[in-house]
Amino acid sequence: MKKMCDDFGKALSVNSLSHYPKRLLSEGRDFINRLLASVDTPHDLISPDLKGILEKVLPLSAFLRHLLTRKDFYLFELSKDAFWNRPISQNRLHDLATTFLDNARKEALFAERLRIFRNLLMLRIAIRDMGGLAGFCQTCAELSDLAMVCLDKAIDFLEEIMLPEYGYPTDSKGKKLRLIVIGMGKLGARELNFSSDIDIIFSFGGPGKTVKGKRSISNEEYFVIQARKLIRLLSQSTPEGFVFRVDTRLRPFGESGPLVMSCEAMAEYYETHGRQWERYALVKASPVAGDLKSGKSLLSMLRPFVYRKYIDYSTIEALKAMKSMILAEQAGKAGPDNVKLGPGGIRDIEFIVQTFQLIKGGRIKSLQTPSLLGALKVIEELSLLDSDTCTKLARSYVFLRTTENRLQEYADMQVQCLPRDEERRSVLAVSMGFTDWRVFIQQYRMHTKEAEGVFKGLFQEKETGTGLEDKEDHDRVMLEAVFVWTTPEDKKVIDILRSWGFSSPDNIATLIRNFKDSRKVRSLSGQVQQLLDTLIPKLLVATANTHDPDKAFKEALAIFEAVLKRSIYLVLLNQNPSALEHLVYLCGKSRLVSQLIRRQPILLDELVSADSLFKSFSKGDFKRLLSATIAALSRKDLEHWLDELRRFKKANILRIAASQLKAIIPMDRVGIELSNLAEVLLAEVYKGTWKDMYQKAPLFIQGQRAMNDSGLGIIAYGKLGSQEMTYSSDLDLVFLYAPDRFGELGTGERGQLGYFYSRLIQRLIFFLSTRTSQGILYEIDTRLRPNGSQGVLVSTLRTFEEYQNEKAWTWEHQALIKARFICGDSKCGQHFEEIRKSVLTKKRDDIRLKTDILYMRNKILGSYPQKKGQFHLKRSPGALVDIEFIVQFLVLRYAHSEPDLVKYRRTKKLIQVLASYGLLSRPDAYRLALAFERYQERLSLKALDLEEPVVPLEELDEIREGVLETWNRIFS
Repeated sequence: MKKMCDDFGKALSVNSLSHYPKRLLSEGRDFINRLLASVDTPHDLISPDLKGILEKVLPLSAFLRHLLTRKDFYLFELSKDAFWNRPISQNRLHDLATTFLDNARKEALFAERLRIFRNLLMLRIAIRDMGGLAGFCQTCAELSDLAMVCLDKAIDFLEEIMLPEYGYPTDSKGKKLRLIVIGMGKLGARELNFSSDIDIIFSFGGPGKTVKGKRSISNEEYFVIQARKLIRLLSQSTPEGFVFRVDTRLRPFGESGPLVMSCEAMAEYYETHGRQWERYALVKASPVAGDLKSGKSLLSMLRPFVYRKYIDYSTIEALKAMKSMILAEQAGKAGPDNVKLGPGGIRDIEFIVQTFQLIKGGRIKSLQTPSLLGALKVIEELSLLDSDTCTKLARSYVFLRTTENRLQEYADMQVQCLPRDEERRSVLAVSMGFTDWRVFIQQYRMHTKEAEGVFKGLFQEKETGTGLEDKEDHDRVMLEAVFVWTTPEDKKVIDILRSWGFSSPDNIATLIRNFKDSRKVRSLSGQVQQLLDTLIPKLLVATANTHDPDKAFKEALAIFEAVLKRSIYLVLLNQNPSALEHLVYLCGKSRLVSQLIRRQPILLDELVSADSLFKSFSKGDFKRLLSATIAALSRKDLEHWLDELRRFKKANILRIAASQLKAIIPMDRVGIELSNLAEVLLAEVYKGTWKDMYQKAPLFIQGQRAMNDSGLGIIAYGKLGSQEMTYSSDLDLVFLYAPDRFGELGTGERGQLGYFYSRLIQRLIFFLSTRTSQGILYEIDTRLRPNGSQGVLVSTLRTFEEYQNEKAWTWEHQALIKARFICGDSKCGQHFEEIRKSVLTKKRDDIRLKTDILYMRNKILGSYPQKKGQFHLKRSPGALVDIEFIVQFLVLRYAHSEPDLVKYRRTKKLIQVLASYGLLSRPDAYRLALAFERYQERLSLKALDLEEPVVPLEELDEIREGVLETWNRIFS
């Protein structure tokens, strides 16, 4: 996103103009000629490139023209060593400031030099910005860095000149203290605009007094004096202008509060008096000058105030109120030409992004960034807003912020409204890379309209569906629902519930009565009981519109009961009708989903946005989502890391189930998405395990091998291998390693390697399968390794190859068809694939192959007692086991002559390929594919409803008979 924004920002410049207006170009040339004629700077120092860019940008900025005519110095410094034509780092900026300010011991001289330094840098930034030599992000970062360096140098100077009189402040242990400067707003986000105020808050370490001066004063007195001097030094206007206007009104208690507060006092203020708008403001806070380390510590102390530990829906009302205030202001004084405050302006986009940060930032730490574009990228990765919306918001933000910069670059004034006179309009349009005002304003209106649409869509509520379009009918039904909830013992309730489609209205009435009279509900506060009085009638109406009202209501009410003590979730459902609607729909369709939510109510948050709930995700999407979710987690807090992985899995199981039930993703895709999710989580756990164990690795691994070059490969068998996972699948894994990846190893070194890998895998399995407060991640089955449960946990590739060629049973070769390298050393994975192909393409004895497969089939069927009139979708004759065994038999039988067969692992795909090679008749292939698809679909729906995979025999009788006919024909 950053590159996209920078590229887009560079396009909004004079360099993108194919035809620069002749009139303006003539003005620029005339100005340059007059300038060169009046200065002592040697003309040959002014390169043609610099002269060319100045001719284009100077007609667009009175501020730049004023600086260049005021002092020859600016043009000379600008041209020296091509200073204008390269980026500048913060460290280089510090060095440059030190050179400029060296030996400036008097305040007047220091103030003058600091302003000249600032003006030179602003001159350079404006030229590079308007000339398209720097992207938007770089321009904002350099403006912010300049402010930080000026603050830092001013504090250094003030400490020096205050030293004789006051000495320096110390804490109770005698440690020297420095002023803490916290940047707010765009400075804190390192996204400062050209002529912006700098919003700052002052703090200091703690109580104490100054030492080694003529007189001793308290730390608070010292820092108040220093802060006042700092503000005057930066913002006072002199013949050289000002450095930065300083605004301190965001401090605790505002203008009426103390200018400087200790860290402890500040933390106490926010804990006791902090308001919602202050949380909003602190999202962008960063230490910018003075004691940066203590500044970071202070913000860490304040983080629980800004970002609630759990998803904070109590914030929504405050954010709604802020949104209403913004809309009211826009309807009044902030018209459509106000770039910052107008409809769809900069503030709207900031509000959109910070809303997500405040609501979800407590749990998703990667959202805890002061950078708007950084947070927007996380919002996109987490699918909190769709990718197209995020891209449009980012482009609109860059367009509007660039417009704001160009307005302010004209005269170094804090202008935020589009100009009214034709001349200034023309100048602005050209500075933005447009030939005329008409084209610019079209683009401006497009960007503000897109942002305004997203802004107005925040918190929009639609009434939970009643199936009634007529308002009178709707009101009548809601009144009936209130009656059912308030008087469930009344006999009329049964008739109402029956008329709504409940099949057991008496049971539902009893359920409501028992719930209402339960100790849990009676012990609730009056406020929560009032919430239930609003929410339960809505729930009744919503469930009445499902295909199974009884089931939907029972499951949803069980969730309500589970969250009674955490009323924040009831607030969520009450304030987000779409979330309640999605909950009711899913509860009516799937007991697995309702169980997931009942055990982990935090998953209710996933129901708020239909865009992210009902959506197909690729493996890359899962990677980005997981990366954004755990980006800011510390591996030192192992339990938190493990819990977040488990939450991530459950949230995405919920999403996949919801998408399947809504037919957003087809049945084939369900297995692929569940498998992709497992692969991504396994890879993350493996990465974490490797980091934990790396220091314990043999010395010949340390310092030479990265995780993906470690000699160890993880092989997936079963449903993960074939990407046909179900909601309850465990992970069948085999672990292989290649000692020869490390050259010639002695016996002792080989032993070290095997022992290290065994410990690594044991820890991996522990992380995957151990139970935390969030449950387990996956059950792990390693019995498919060489020699089964009697074999070593990790085998060498050579041992694996010998076992497969000399000792493996036919059923183990059947399992190998689905096996796939998924994680670890890619060269190890390549070697495994070579072994797999070699084993599977061996010519086999047909009779023995059939005999072995029949034996294994009978063993599997015999392990499940066949009940009369019932059909087990997996283990009855004609069920999935028969389809898979037919396919596996044909692969093992013919792969020696058709080696391309082993490229495929998914059963349905193999059926198609076998038919295309003529190894399976078209009618048989059709029967098997149809049966496999129907069985998988029924199996998945059974799993979603936590039911046994059994159906009445007659339900799939015709399909089952087709499978058995094919079986008998092939194995006769």
